[in-house]
Amino acid sequence: MARILIVDDSATSRAIASNLLGRVHAVSEVASGREALDALETGDYDLVLLDLLMPGMGGMEVLAELKARNNAVPVVVATADIQNSTRARAEALGATAMINKPLERDRLAAVVNAALGPRAGSSGRALDPALKDSLEELMNQAIGKAAGVLNTMLSSHITLSVPSIESVSAEELSARFSRGGDERLAAIEMRCTGGLQASIELIFTVEDAGKLADCIGGGQRPGGMDRETLRSGALSEVGNIVINAIFGTISNALEIDLAFTVPSYLEGGASALMDEISLGSLGVILLVRTRFEIENLSIDGDIALFLSLRSFESLARMMDLRRGQRP
Repeated sequence: MARILIVDDSATSRAIASNLLGRVHAVSEVASGREALDALETGDYDLVLLDLLMPGMGGMEVLAELKARNNAVPVVVATADIQNSTRARAEALGATAMINKPLERDRLAAVVNAALGPRAGSSGRALDPALKDSLEELMNQAIGKAAGVLNTMLSSHITLSVPSIESVSAEELSARFSRGGDERLAAIEMRCTGGLQASIELIFTVEDAGKLADCIGGGQRPGGMDRETLRSGALSEVGNIVINAIFGTISNALEIDLAFTVPSYLEGGASALMDEISLGSLGVILLVRTRFEIENLSIDGDIALFLSLRSFESLARMMDLRRGQRP
């Protein structure tokens, strides 16, 4: 998942671009060239989608200013101007690519992915051992906090553990959940913005999600609630607790502010669910294996943490500083 800044004076054009990109990437919008420069000065963006014709400071002036500042963020120019001279001028000022309006989903996705280039973690390369140890420590702290909260919800004691964490590619993650053929999966998704740009998915098989729902509901279905509604409600509660514990632990440990979205429930076959999660070349994917032990019942779940490239690099730097500050 990349963080993309959309720059266009037309609210309609911004809405179209946001709709096309927002399912895969985290998008922000500004309505002028000056606002774009201010946002790039203070924000952490992986790419800019830039209109050319805007009142005041136009797109060419923005490109010129970014070039003068040695700002290396990739810029894709979006314009209705089809002149070769316009393309040449934009590229001379540092534009990575130019796409003509009206925007079309597949073409825009291809141009944006090419501009973003190879993403760290897309090959599932091994994590630095020191970073891996620090992340596993942080995750175990978070899962311990989540277990304490969940124990107040259940009549049975629950133990949560994090056996491992690894970096995987989108293809590896998709293949992992497709090994069971058409086995249905249930997932809770939450995103965060602020000090980090990330998305977390808590993923179970539907069978294990149902077992967890039964534990939470004590085998009861309030008000004649159907099993699917009970499962989605229970898993949303669990996901909200677990994912908030992860985001909160990261926020407190690294002293950064994070804003969270409300949890979203997803359910479907492995292939369909992986498409819905919108993997693509999104940056770094960290897969955290978890185990829910409830009396004699063992339920396996997976936590997939998606980070933009810049957010992963920021996380690694902050974790390194945190290790260095310890006595």
